[in-house]
Amino acid sequence: MKDLASSSVLSRAFLAATLTVLACLPRLWVWQERSPPLFFFAGMLGWSAFAMWAFILAWHEKHTSDPPFARNVKPLDWAWVTAGGGLASVCFYFWSDPVIRRLFPNELPISFPETSAFILFYLSFTQLFLVFAPVAFFARLGARRRVLITLVVGLNVIVLLIKLTSSAEQPSAALTVFLLVSRAVLSGISTTLYLRGGIWLVWWWALLLQLRLFIPISENPF
Repeated sequence: MKDLASSSVLSRAFLAATLTVLACLPRLWVWQERSPPLFFFAGMLGWSAFAMWAFILAWHEKHTSDPPFARNVKPLDWAWVTAGGGLASVCFYFWSDPVIRRLFPNELPISFPETSAFILFYLSFTQLFLVFAPVAFFARLGARRRVLITLVVGLNVIVLLIKLTSSAEQPSAALTVFLLVSRAVLSGISTTLYLRGGIWLVWWWALLLQLRLFIPISENPF
């Protein structure tokens, strides 16, 4: 806990949280269902982002022996992630997105400004909440790498399962399994990339996945 309370960690966490909130503001601004004022959600995001960045900056490198912002990512890793991210984006566009749009009509953006805001939020906060901070937290508890990845995947699956159960249209059992497996695979890849190449590699992977949202919606040809 001494690491978490150090002035160096707290100052850097505050700066990172501030940048996170700034990146999330466009998403909050276009959120039509938002009832409390903008500053209320910005404050909540800022406080939670501050805590999660503090976890990362205090515990990640100490307990994984790798910095969260890796300095020497291998060119081959960039190449594999670029190819895999492009292929995964195509698969999501044709097979996963139509299902998500039916179950959660307001989940995925449709206009250019909404898409840009969505991607900024996804990169800055969603990855922080579902990958970066959980890795630091579970590493602090002493989890080995394989167990750590399994725990992060489990967290992602639980979050999606809670979301599915709250949907107005309940998906079939087969569809639920498909979505949960997809989330498990995606979160497993993201966590593995994070432990291998740090935040930059995960952000590149996540960006490639989300760029598909700029493509106009079309009927699934398959």
